[in-house]
Amino acid sequence: MAHGEDLDLEAAAAAAPYHALQGDLREHDEASGRRCSQACLLWTLGLLGLTMFLSTFAFFSTTTRPAATPTLGGRYYHDHDAFSVSIAGYEGIDPGSAGAAVSPAFRVTLGTVNGACVDRAAVTVLYSGVALGWAHAEPRDCAAGRRERDVEVVARGQGVGLSERLRGRMASEWHSTGALVLDIDVKVFDEVTSPAYAARHVPDRLILCKVTLDEQGSDSSACPWFELL
Repeated sequence: MAHGEDLDLEAAAAAAPYHALQGDLREHDEASGRRCSQACLLWTLGLLGLTMFLSTFAFFSTTTRPAATPTLGGRYYHDHDAFSVSIAGYEGIDPGSAGAAVSPAFRVTLGTVNGACVDRAAVTVLYSGVALGWAHAEPRDCAAGRRERDVEVVARGQGVGLSERLRGRMASEWHSTGALVLDIDVKVFDEVTSPAYAARHVPDRLILCKVTLDEQGSDSSACPWFELL
């Protein structure tokens, strides 16, 4: 263009390579929302399916599974009698009106039958997924050739915080039934067959128990368990 010629600004702007989002912005947002909704729906359906599978597994395990059955991850599930758990008594917590911070103690007995034994064990007492007390025991019965011996521990918690919602649930369950359902998880370490793992504090068995605790304690409850190694 020669010097002095008039410059058509409108024509230059129209010809410039201007990058702009074409169309209605609301349509773009709606499309993104639809893609997010579809992804969220797929995730929700997947989680729901997994939950239903695990619930079905737990419900039918005692009637349809053999003594040792491979499960997810290659672990072996056992439902035959080998371990049981009971609580002989407790203190430091009032289930009907628990405080915001509690320091409970539970006298837990881990029973063994059918040739089972325990070298070392880590015991955790939980309510609604919250650990209330824990303990370690080292009877080393397997290493000494002792079988079918009970292991007694006191699972303690110090200054365990309980949310208002959890305390309300605990009080409601206690006042309506006179009892609480507690979970007792036990990790067992075998120093005879798995000494290298035991030395690194890797358990070879995981015992999952449920007990119903009343004012006196709980009855003995047989526990399913997983073979981890």
